[in-house]
Amino acid sequence: VNAVAFVPGSKLALAAGDDGTVALWDLETGKLAHRFLGHEAKIVGLAVSADGKWAASASWDRTARLWDLAKREPGPVLSGHQGPVNAVAFSADGSRVYSASADGTIGLWSSADGSFQRPLYRHGWGINVLARLPGGERLIFGGLNGSLAVVDGETGATVMELPAHERPVLALAVLA
Repeated sequence: VNAVAFVPGSKLALAAGDDGTVALWDLETGKLAHRFLGHEAKIVGLAVSADGKWAASASWDRTARLWDLAKREPGPVLSGHQGPVNAVAFSADGSRVYSASADGTIGLWSSADGSFQRPLYRHGWGINVLARLPGGERLIFGGLNGSLAVVDGETGATVMELPAHERPVLALAVLA
């Protein structure tokens, strides 16, 4: 298991890993409620929309995928990165998905149909982790080169660069 996420407003959780599947777990019974199939490589990142209706997964098959949690059906495939996709995050209103890739870009996608909107940010190194900061559309990311930065989720402009680490940034947490 490489990634986990709770589903807001429910007693469900998601887990995903090397087998390329997303498992939906019932936390009251401890039983598997559903397994989403479709990725062709390991999954390393998960996100859930604030309303708990959609999940997004990031995979080393160079795609991110959306999953309809209510219908328990696959949604759009977000395809176009030139390297493994390492992280995903939803916009505050759930209308967009951000994807971070080893190709050094953060992509912006429509969650309604999975269409690629544009590259939001280009970094000279691979991007390992990504999270949306509470209260707006600012994103924090960590890179292969140890960099940490905050970018505007609307414009892609760098808001703040944090002191770099000596090694790759592989995890980050955001307090709500």
